[in-house]
Amino acid sequence: MAKFGGGIQMGLSWIPDSNGHAPGNAISVGEGIYIARMHESGDLTPGKVVSQYNKAFCSYDGRELEHQNYEVLCDTCAPGTSQCFRWLPASNGNVPDNAVVGGLSKYGDALYVARSEISGEPVAGKPVNMRNTANEACTDRSGLPVT
Repeated sequence: MAKFGGGIQMGLSWIPDSNGHAPGNAISVGEGIYIARMHESGDLTPGKVVSQYNKAFCSYDGRELEHQNYEVLCDTCAPGTSQCFRWLPASNGNVPDNAVVGGLSKYGDALYVARSEISGEPVAGKPVNMRNTANEACTDRSGLPVT
């Protein structure tokens, strides 16, 4: 957990993992599908772990790429507290306040955590700047800017 001024702790953490595994407190977007991030072509980019396939995936340059090593977004709130994140609508590349930054492009641009559906299947990754896309962005419930 990251400690902020005033003793407030952000309850989301990135935990290293590999080969399709995810910690028990991993944030799920569907059965066996979890939010992840990985290094790709100079970016640290959000993606997904799919346990069924024993690997993680990210979208890059119009392709879905496979990864064996990645970090998984986990809910690390103190025991007995409520869920420390929520999903809010995001579309056309716009993200809500307090959206969780899941990575950075090689140019230094923030890449946010998002979930959506493609052909009825749940996916996790980053919001895309396209018309007619319906994403939801993961946001921190504390109201503090998340980086």
